[in-house]
Amino acid sequence: MAEENNPYGINTTKRYVSEGAERELYASHLIRNHAKVELVDYMGGDDMAIRVATAGHGTGIFPERPLRKDFIKHLVAKGIETPFKSIQLKFNFKTPIESALTLVYEPTASVNEYSGRYSQMLDSAYTPLPGDIGDIADIDKSKKIHDEIKKIREKAVLNYQGMLRLDFARELARAGLGINNDTAFFWKNDLVSIANFVERQRKLLANESITRDIIEQIAETASKVAPESWGALTNKYFVKTISLTYPSDDEIVDSPLSPPQWSPTTTRRTVVSSLEKELFSPKPMLDHGEFQPVDYIGDDNSFAEAARISYGSGTKKLQDNINLTRSLIRDLHTSPI
Repeated sequence: MAEENNPYGINTTKRYVSEGAERELYASHLIRNHAKVELVDYMGGDDMAIRVATAGHGTGIFPERPLRKDFIKHLVAKGIETPFKSIQLKFNFKTPIESALTLVYEPTASVNEYSGRYSQMLDSAYTPLPGDIGDIADIDKSKKIHDEIKKIREKAVLNYQGMLRLDFARELARAGLGINNDTAFFWKNDLVSIANFVERQRKLLANESITRDIIEQIAETASKVAPESWGALTNKYFVKTISLTYPSDDEIVDSPLSPPQWSPTTTRRTVVSSLEKELFSPKPMLDHGEFQPVDYIGDDNSFAEAARISYGSGTKKLQDNINLTRSLIRDLHTSPI
């Protein structure tokens, strides 16, 4: 665990806590000694998916009382994947633009990216090491190519800085930096979409590429957040159904809303105290209905953090976050929200 990067400390929550996710939170994974992948928030896990699938009752509503792993495989084998969308992962990335394009243009993801329009581009870029340059056996030739790439990069940076000094439009000036220049972004997605995304990219991307390594790190992190759900979703053609006696509709609908099948425990995520008091507390609705909030991700400060493409409160004051959030809403820059 990367305790030094933990911005929130240890807090008690009623939400579902994934032990694997807690170990992954704020751990910065270095890819090819350059790109960085970090899980910064999550929601749900294996047990939450089961709760969603059974309307809050858990597997105890079935006379057979199936094991968690067997019921999860059963859901996937039946094509019932919606419950797994309740599991969400939020990453912070620093990658070359070339790799970022694969992630940023994924339609199922919510993205906030570093803007080269309003800020200067990051002063770093991915330069493959001599041993990573093609299949060249001649190490001296590989070093020469590596040195030439570095020279091209240095010249591009000088040109970019020169255009900025001339007050050239930033979005045009950045074009010369190339797609190996780094960018940073938040990327949030649900487990089903991530599994489908990883499967597609594995077919498209070469094994020996920085983008493929980033995709594999996403997969590894997801497997720790919800190991049984991830295993079933990524092996859907090999999972099998089990025999279950389904309860009647009135057993599901007419019974009271259920408390969680887990006890409050600690988390390293941000905790909203006022919402914690409401979790799993049934509220009346109309004449006979009721509802209860069961999970959440982030808090008020998450909007400002996403807009800044940086994680944690850092040196920013709470008032700064409030003003930034107000300006985001006023100017209709609502993607961070």
